[in-house]
Amino acid sequence: MPSIRLTGHRLVVAMMALLIAITALPAPSMAQDDGPQVTWQQYDVTVQVDQDGTLRVTESIVIDFNGVFRQGKRTIPMDRIESIDEVEVAVGAVPGDVAASRPVDQSTSLDPGEFNARRVGGDFVITYGFDRTSSGGEDRVRAVEISYTAHGAIRDYPDATPPEQQVRWTAISEDVTATGPIDAASLTIVLPDAVPEDQLAIDPNPTTVEADRIVWERSGLGEGDALRGAVAFPPITSATAPAWQADADTYEGRQEMLPGIHLTLGMLAFVVSVIMILTMVVRGVRDPEVGLVADIIPQRPDDLPAPLAGTLIDETVDLKDVMAGMLDLERHGFVTLGEGKKKKRGKPTYTIRLNTPVDEAPSWHRPMLEGLFSGGADVGKDVDLADRMKKMRQTALSAIWRAYEKELFERGYFIELPHKTRARWGWIIAGVFIVFAAILAGVSIWAQQVSPFLAVPAIIVVVGAIVAAILTTRAAVKTTEGAVEAAKWKAYGRYLKDLRTGPTPERFLEEVELNLPWAVALGFDSSWAKLADDMAVSDARHNRGRRDRHTWHTSVFVGGPGRDSSASSASSGGSGSGGGGLQGASASTLAAIGGGSSGIFSMLNTAAAGFNAGASTGSSGSSSSSGGFSGSSSIGSSGGGGHSFS
Repeated sequence: MPSIRLTGHRLVVAMMALLIAITALPAPSMAQDDGPQVTWQQYDVTVQVDQDGTLRVTESIVIDFNGVFRQGKRTIPMDRIESIDEVEVAVGAVPGDVAASRPVDQSTSLDPGEFNARRVGGDFVITYGFDRTSSGGEDRVRAVEISYTAHGAIRDYPDATPPEQQVRWTAISEDVTATGPIDAASLTIVLPDAVPEDQLAIDPNPTTVEADRIVWERSGLGEGDALRGAVAFPPITSATAPAWQADADTYEGRQEMLPGIHLTLGMLAFVVSVIMILTMVVRGVRDPEVGLVADIIPQRPDDLPAPLAGTLIDETVDLKDVMAGMLDLERHGFVTLGEGKKKKRGKPTYTIRLNTPVDEAPSWHRPMLEGLFSGGADVGKDVDLADRMKKMRQTALSAIWRAYEKELFERGYFIELPHKTRARWGWIIAGVFIVFAAILAGVSIWAQQVSPFLAVPAIIVVVGAIVAAILTTRAAVKTTEGAVEAAKWKAYGRYLKDLRTGPTPERFLEEVELNLPWAVALGFDSSWAKLADDMAVSDARHNRGRRDRHTWHTSVFVGGPGRDSSASSASSGGSGSGGGGLQGASASTLAAIGGGSSGIFSMLNTAAAGFNAGASTGSSGSSSSSGGFSGSSSIGSSGGGGHSFS
């Protein structure tokens, strides 16, 4: 005979309010002992299977109360029982010495020795009264014995091979252990006749099996624990299939299928995720193969504006590109960067000034200007740089990103507007995710249960969606010209990196100052300021306190505000980059910011800190025809329910 597997899910019940006795005269309060309000010392359930197909259920319980209680309520679900009658209740102060209670009509405010039993919705509720327990005293133990006859609780499978009948019973549900822990418990199913053990199917493994008796014993049950038992036996009663059996078999059969369905959906989700990711890599991420244009280029490849060069390389707009964009605005004289008059915590502050109306700037520069001066700053007025960078990130980063991408697309570097490409892939990913989510939800609704195996396809779908979503940031596809251009700028970036990590930091800083916006776009690092400071200290030690031996700090700035860098190439000394004058910063930048390299890097760090601060407050950015338990006996077990007190 097939094995039985018992499972179940916990329902949450409310705990009772503790009654507080108030006396007229002052008296020391009776403090309760530490621990739970209810402890089940013993909870024994016996299910007697009668020849006529009824079940006589007896629950023998011993409760230790930690507080004042006078009434109990036993609730029995009726979804696997057709009816209950012949209810008896007996209560006493000690086990083995209980007195029968008498039935009454009312269901509340019961006196000791009274009980009420009735059907309430989908439950059968037995309420009973007992002598009030004391608060903190010795009169705290009560013995309760509840008996009832359950009709239509035996499953019958006359067409199974071989024919069989089943009793599945929940003696103690999670609701009971939620009320209090159980020291010792047992479930005993007694058959009407002795049945050879090889003709029984029992689950879980019982403590003992006798000729007509199967016993399960447990101890130390805590919250969330339960005690269930099931036995299948030859047709030895006159029971017929109850009305609920067909629907229950269908429901439980679906639940048995859930692990296989979810594992299959997991495999399908994996295959779909791999196909989607590979398709993105081949068609939506990979740029044209242009080979190695150059390993290192020791000069700027051309005059592509720095923020556009940075965006072209990594297809995103981040801190480096924003900083490069600000310096490019300075280069063309649209803004002026300077040192503020006040300090914050001993550190210098920096300002930015709008020199010309925003609508005079190129269209791809305007979103940054509008973000920096969103408050309607007047032309010629200095405003705090860090504050403006913070507000710009919060309000304009997305617009800046789109403006840069549109400019690159119009220059022929992308085959399609990158944000449209990303949006298309985003909709595809969202569609796949929604379809799978709907399938998983539909399966759970169909089976009326959320299986633990649901985690398999769910995790695969989520991981696949995350990986694909990450790839969408690289989904823009360059033209051949764009791929070549990006390769050149990467080669120049490698040149700067080699200088940074090489033995000549002076040469690195000189290159950075001569090509500041591009150097920032290709790898701005806050450590540059420390490098400049270290060099200044070393220079002072070896040159008897000279403030700055790098005369190129001033010689490169001869163009004046708004002048293009080519005007100063003759006096810059050259760095192999085709010109001086920072090749992208106006003469006012370092002239207005003291400290040479350290000053400009300090300013960049301040701007970066303001930009990053903006991120913390927001950024744009079938009915069964046969018997057997087949692994679902606990789901369809009768009995169960809660047991509470007040």
